[in-house]
Amino acid sequence: MTEVYDKGRARKKWIVTSQAAFAMLEKIVCLYDCQVHAATLGELEGVNARLARFKSGEPYRSVQKRGA
Repeated sequence: MTEVYDKGRARKKWIVTSQAAFAMLEKIVCLYDCQVHAATLGELEGVNARLARFKSGEPYRSVQKRGA
């Protein structure tokens, strides 16, 4: 999966050629689907913002939780 990720970022095109990587990707997508069904709107908005930063090439920033 690391190779798929690295090549995808570099080429702006994501290609999965190995069965092992495809099987891992399938598990990730299934987990993502379950999480989306259980997530609140606020959580989805936060994820969408992080995805936009990821797509624009910004470095990772850890999520900071608000105090109660």
